[in-house]
Amino acid sequence: METEGSFPTLYMSLVWLGLRYSCALHFWFWVSGEDGQYQNWTPGNKTGECGHRGAVESGAGQLWVSLPQTEKLNFICSKRGGEDVCDSGSGKKLLVRMELTETAALSMKDPAVRRAIFQKIEKKLKEQGMPEFKLRWRRQPNGELFLQRKEDGEKKEGCKKPAV
Repeated sequence: METEGSFPTLYMSLVWLGLRYSCALHFWFWVSGEDGQYQNWTPGNKTGECGHRGAVESGAGQLWVSLPQTEKLNFICSKRGGEDVCDSGSGKKLLVRMELTETAALSMKDPAVRRAIFQKIEKKLKEQGMPEFKLRWRRQPNGELFLQRKEDGEKKEGCKKPAV
């Protein structure tokens, strides 16, 4: 029986590293929901293709490759909070932040407007082949769904917006 750390090289040539490409949103994301800026793609490797996920090759400096989601890959188990976690990538949450511009005719506080935006996002995700998902708004600590962005001039202490 093989124990942890003694897998034959044959089985470890490609390992899925928890990275997927969103066709609907056009970016790579970690299924854990963590924000990561580090990338280690193999030079010349096509990235940003619908239906692909990131894998790491055990040789050549552990460079990343983009492979179809249909490709069977190993995945890595780790310890979190003292528990063994073997994550194959299912059931994870993805937080997407977007900036919406409110007009005089459309208020983000109007439930009908929020519902229409929500339905458009759902439709777009389905059209782009996003696998099963559950979409919901995330409430802010103050109970609101949306944060109002302050203009740059108002953000800085002691700075006043010049009069026009």
